[in-house]
Amino acid sequence: MSSRNKLIFLVIISILLSSLSLIAISESSSNENIINIVSNDSIFSEKVDHNIVKIDSSQDLDENSFQDSFERTLRESSPSNSFEAIVSFSKPTSSVELSFLEMWDIDVLSEYSVIHSFHIKGSAHSILQLNQLQNTIFIEENSVGEALLFSSIQQSGVRKVWQDSLGYGYTGDSSTAIAILDTGVDDSHSDSNFNIVYWQDFAGVDYGTPGDEYITPSDKAEHGTHCASIAASQGAVINDGIFKIQDSGFLPTTDGNAWFGSWFYVDGPQTVTLNYAWESGGTAYVGIYNETQWILDNYASASGSSPATFQVSLPRAGWYCPMWGNKASAGNNYYSGELVYDSGWTNPYSDGRGAFAGVAPDSNIVALKVLDDMGFGSVAGLLDGIQWLYDNGQDYGVTVASMSVGWGSVVSAIDSAITSLVRNKGIVCVVAAGNGGTASGGIFSPASSPDCITVGAVNKASEITYYSSIGSVSDSYMRPDVVAPGGSFASSGSSAAAQPIFAADSSDGDEAYNDNTDVKHSPGTDYFVNNFRGLQGTSMACPFVAGIAQLVVDAMMQAGTWEYSWNTAKKIKQIICMGTSEVGNIEGSISTGGETFDGDGDATPQIPTVDRTEKDYTEGWGLVSAEAAIQAVTEFFNGMEVFSLSGRVNGSHVAVRQVDLISGEIYYLRGEYVIDFFVDADVLLFDKDPDQYGDPVLIANCSLGVVTNDSTIFAVPEDGYYYLVVKWVDGNYTGQCNVTLSTVVGAEDPPVGSIRNGGTEIDLLVFSNNVVSISYYWDSSVPMPLTSSTVVNLPSGDGIHDLIINAQDYFGKVAQATFRYITDDTNPVIELIGLTNNSVVPAGEYFQLNIIETNLDSVYYSWDGDMFSLIETPYNISVLDETGAHYVGVKARDKAGNERLVRFDFDVTKSTSKSGDPLLPIALTLITIFGLAIINKKRK
Repeated sequence: MSSRNKLIFLVIISILLSSLSLIAISESSSNENIINIVSNDSIFSEKVDHNIVKIDSSQDLDENSFQDSFERTLRESSPSNSFEAIVSFSKPTSSVELSFLEMWDIDVLSEYSVIHSFHIKGSAHSILQLNQLQNTIFIEENSVGEALLFSSIQQSGVRKVWQDSLGYGYTGDSSTAIAILDTGVDDSHSDSNFNIVYWQDFAGVDYGTPGDEYITPSDKAEHGTHCASIAASQGAVINDGIFKIQDSGFLPTTDGNAWFGSWFYVDGPQTVTLNYAWESGGTAYVGIYNETQWILDNYASASGSSPATFQVSLPRAGWYCPMWGNKASAGNNYYSGELVYDSGWTNPYSDGRGAFAGVAPDSNIVALKVLDDMGFGSVAGLLDGIQWLYDNGQDYGVTVASMSVGWGSVVSAIDSAITSLVRNKGIVCVVAAGNGGTASGGIFSPASSPDCITVGAVNKASEITYYSSIGSVSDSYMRPDVVAPGGSFASSGSSAAAQPIFAADSSDGDEAYNDNTDVKHSPGTDYFVNNFRGLQGTSMACPFVAGIAQLVVDAMMQAGTWEYSWNTAKKIKQIICMGTSEVGNIEGSISTGGETFDGDGDATPQIPTVDRTEKDYTEGWGLVSAEAAIQAVTEFFNGMEVFSLSGRVNGSHVAVRQVDLISGEIYYLRGEYVIDFFVDADVLLFDKDPDQYGDPVLIANCSLGVVTNDSTIFAVPEDGYYYLVVKWVDGNYTGQCNVTLSTVVGAEDPPVGSIRNGGTEIDLLVFSNNVVSISYYWDSSVPMPLTSSTVVNLPSGDGIHDLIINAQDYFGKVAQATFRYITDDTNPVIELIGLTNNSVVPAGEYFQLNIIETNLDSVYYSWDGDMFSLIETPYNISVLDETGAHYVGVKARDKAGNERLVRFDFDVTKSTSKSGDPLLPIALTLITIFGLAIINKKRK
């Protein structure tokens, strides 16, 4: 054999021997050397891409990937006219899309990763070609949205949440921030004292003019500052109760035409001061009006010099309204007026916070200006702000984003961007529902995104405001989610006429609005700094709920349950929606629960329905409560508690508790009301987890209406903490609700899910005094009555058996619980692998056992009667080194207690080699290398 052939032969032999040795090792190795391949569904399941824009089908009826209205505009336009659009794709953008856009001379103004989209600009003809791209799913107009502008803290229990003495002490956390996406934020107002940790302007002075953005925080339109003040103002300066309210507007040329300002309340007789100024020309006058008549005005001695001052003595406590008028015509003039009066409020309150502190006063603010100085903005501008949050929000501690901005239709790109922000980054998004009232025709972007918290508005009497937009049955998702204080200027048809929400007024400029033409004018000079302004709108309700969300984040952080995740964002939405009460006759005279003032001109009053167990299109789940939301994180129900409920405006309308429940029991829930009159209150039980959009899922309810007591029975699908909600529904009363929770049927021994022999007795706890009947059956057998002394036996036969318990209470309500057990009457089987009893085996070798048992608990072995040792899978046993006759005892036990003991006899002989020696392949390899070296040396 030649040297070459010898070399090849040795290599082949070496490889074969090494392979055989490795096989021997794998057969005789411990469990550490065996790789188990387990199918994991999560590995193979398709990952949902939340960055893909979900198209609103009503916007693309012909299904050609174009927004129908935008396509009509493009086709009716001159082909060369320039337009801006948002084009969205089914996957992340690449050079293919960029090359196509370049070919058609289309400019990319922004590229988004929060959604797979571009903000582009091009000719009508070019944009019409975009649906030729294979991955294009939608092209829509870069349309225009606007700010939704049209003493809430006490109204929803916020000050209670701030107080350590009440066991709470949640004020927002200085490591977290609320993002305000609006007209900007004025950081100079001395009362607000915002802690702005980041500022960026995406809109500028005019959203359509590039390069006019503000470098430092600014708010000429006043809207964003007002919203930020509601969410997170520290409320610092109202000295000795002296309060300043600013009103402004345009007055027409006509002599004697007057404009009414914001209503205010005084506790008793006092003199108030009216400061006023106007742009140029003419003569102005002022006055004060109460709820029925003029108190005083200076028409006869009106001033022709600006600014001017006038004082009025108010005779008694009550509501008053300042008035600003034009005496001598000199064209339309922009007027700004300041009312200075003693509010009677102390500063600080007993809780240490200023009178006008925001909901989460210790939270930071991230100010993102997405609307210009006129309160308008584009789709791209809002997407720019959302994209910033997507990329950087967590770095600045943003946990909640507040968006008091809206469009008149659904914008798929905006709604999908919010979905991406919530689901991919875990940031809670709170959005204003809109101010279209009963004539709104629905709720639109960004409030139409099902992943945000959409907020409608109530007035100070907790009535639905005339302007609060209502959802439509044609919407794919029911909105709004909740309602919150938004204020109202309604002059009639309301129990809280003309009472807006007062918050900080930006010192950067005064808003100018012409009431006659509905045209908003450029901001004028800010005449009065560090003052306050009364506004109404779902814009005001939105940051209120954003503040509550931030308080919930604070509570969850202290409880160790908060994280940036979709599940946590959904949980916060669930908590806020659960902790609500039905809007009804709360200490007012409007029995419908809504304002009848026809501010939207459709002659249809706001009439919310009473939905005891679900949301509706007017108020969603109901009126928010900061205290109830915090209770959902911090309070626990121990089986019996007395809840105080009230129909008063500032009373406790709802309470929430966590309750620990077990899947293998049927429960009895009872609410008993102690009051001089019947009270309409409900007791509800919600699932521990919300649905995919964060809405609460009802498990059980006591909702019979005006009764002395109500009860129900129920079972839960799995163990865990659920939510008990006790809420006031209707009636101007204050009373107590005694709530008890007890077990009707429960498994005592053995535990549910355990493995036992057939015939094992199952001891059940049965309390039949709260129900009419209880029956049981195994699997599909005939139902049998169950009494308090009943003990049932587990069926024979290996396998899974379900004990089904049915109960019915006196109200006809039925509950069913399933107790699952596993029966096992078969002893384990113990077999030798590759050997038989009385086999001859080499000393020091390994042999392997096969144990046949579904519910195996443990396996032991012992040589020659020594102490048994535990052995783990794959059940390899090492043969003794001592030659001769030996035996091994193997004992296997299953979880039901069945046991088998077997004996195997062996003739142990001296081993010539150890096939299981892991050093053998290494030795063979070294021999091969040494042989190759000798052959190579001889060849040389």
